[in-house]
Order: sequence, then structure tokens, then C-alpha cells
Amino acid sequence: MVIRLEANLDRYDDAAAARRAGARSVGLYRSEALLLGGALPSLTGLESEHLQAEAYEKLIAAFAPGAVTIRTFDLDEAQADALDPFTPSMLDVERHRPLGVRGIRLGLARPAMLETQFRAILRAASAGNVRILLPFVTTAAEVDAARAILESARDALAREGVAAPRVSLGAMIEVPAAALTVDILAGHADFLALGTNDLAQYLLAADRTDARVSGLGQPLHPALLRLLRMLPRLAARRGLPLSVCGEVASDPVLLALLVGFGVREFSMTPAALPAAARIVEHASRAELVIAARRAAREFSLAPIEDYVTRALTGALTKI
Repeated sequence: MVIRLEANLDRYDDAAAARRAGARSVGLYRSEALLLGGALPSLTGLESEHLQAEAYEKLIAAFAPGAVTIRTFDLDEAQADALDPFTPSMLDVERHRPLGVRGIRLGLARPAMLETQFRAILRAASAGNVRILLPFVTTAAEVDAARAILESARDALAREGVAAPRVSLGAMIEVPAAALTVDILAGHADFLALGTNDLAQYLLAADRTDARVSGLGQPLHPALLRLLRMLPRLAARRGLPLSVCGEVASDPVLLALLVGFGVREFSMTPAALPAAARIVEHASRAELVIAARRAAREFSLAPIEDYVTRALTGALTKI
């Protein structure tokens, strides 16, 4: 059983630590971290494009030939306005709504921002192996619209004498609507990445930053558990890679559960990689499938916890 373990990164400075922890690829690079660090003067324009390209190229080269998956800016309107003021078309209060214009919605509403980032990634793509991941996808039409901008950016660079390779374009599954139509999205995206943190809070209407309700987002809620079990099957039917890059992947017990459900690609905080690797080293697909079925049937992690305890103490024999 081949299971791929990748790193989630916010900064290039963490690349060396991730490689020491065993990561040979990056399953999620949160590109908006460039904004938080003050590395970009703007979201658009040639200066921003070249500064982004420089940052992406360093990261891509550091993991070559392993893949680096760059998520496009996951911002809301207020965050984008901090760098590039935009003439409001709605009341300010509407521009700060958490379920409003953010992620790929914002990128498509401000195509110059998305095109600038696409051009930067394409400029850096020759340094190694890179993929692009779209956040907050709800419909297949959003993936198609983003792909059109990506191809337009590639053609524009070619006219400037910059040979940019074709780059895989993936969709983030973190909205219930996307999760329930993943078989449709699979016909438009090149790969899928499951963001369990947002998926849980939107599915259960429980803000993960609100301590009063955040506990509702635990993975044993029947609705979430059923989705986590269903999604790998739907993606497999379409022959499309599905990775899990939420905090669930950093928990050895939940990682083992998802392996039992059929997930084969995980991206996590680098500190979680050694424990995950030990579980994978001893993983028996047959045993995990049985344990995962029991967990789903009983809404209990006890069967998986027992498996993980034995795996981490070296009591399992790999099959």
C-alpha cells in the first residue's frame, strides 16, 4: 500500500525542517502567508508578479523533483483591500461576511489579482514540479473560469518569450456543496484536496474559532464521518487523486481512519510527519479497512485507536 505524506507550509523558511521531518513534497503551500509577512506591496502588477515568482521558485526548487502544491490566495475582500483598495459595490458590512466573496470567488471577481498570481507561478514552474490549488470552490464553473484565466496567462507569457509548462489545476473541497458534488468536480479539476477544517465548520454551522461550538466539528459527528467515508470512493470512481490537508491529517488516529476509508495522500504540519510515517510503515490495508468500518458503524474511534497504539509501539506486522 503506497501512501504519500506531504508537508503543509506557510513559509519558505520552514522548508528545511519539513525535509528533515521526511517531507519530499508540499501538499499545501498557503500563499497568502506572503501577504502577512509583508513580502508583497500589492496583489497585482509586474512588481508583485516578479516578487511572487521569486518566492515560488525558491520553494519549488527546494523540493524538486517532488511536487509543490500552491494554493492561490485564500483571502476575503477586507484582506484584499488592505493591499489593493477596491471600489465597493456593496455596503462595507457585507464585504466582511465569512461566507461572502473569498477564495476563488474573490479571484474571479478580481481577475487581475488571479492572473498576476498565475503568471508568477508559471514563471517559477520550470524550477521543478508545481500544481495549483483553488480554495473555497463551490461549482465546476469556478474551476473552468479559473482554468481559462490560467491558460490566458500562459499564452500571454509565451508571447513575451517565457516558455511556461502546463500546470495541473486542483479544487479544494471545503464547502459542503463541493463535497456532495465531488464526482462532478472531478470532471473539471485535475486533482482534489480535502480541507477538513472548513468542511467541518460549514457542514455543522459551527465556527471553529468559537469555543462554545467548536467541539461540534469533531470528526465523529455522523454527517462529517459519512462525508469522509464517501469522498474517497467518489474520487476513485473518476480516477482522480484526492488528498487530505486539514488538521485531521496531523492526528495519527484520524489519519489511520482515513487510510481505512481509502485516502492515500496526506499533507500535514511537518511536526506530525514522523508519527504518520510510523503508522504508514506498519499499515495493513486489510486491517485498517475493517477497523474503519467498525468506527463508522459504531461512531467510535476505539478500533482505530487500538490499531494506532500497536503501530506506534511496533506491535504490528506490516502486510
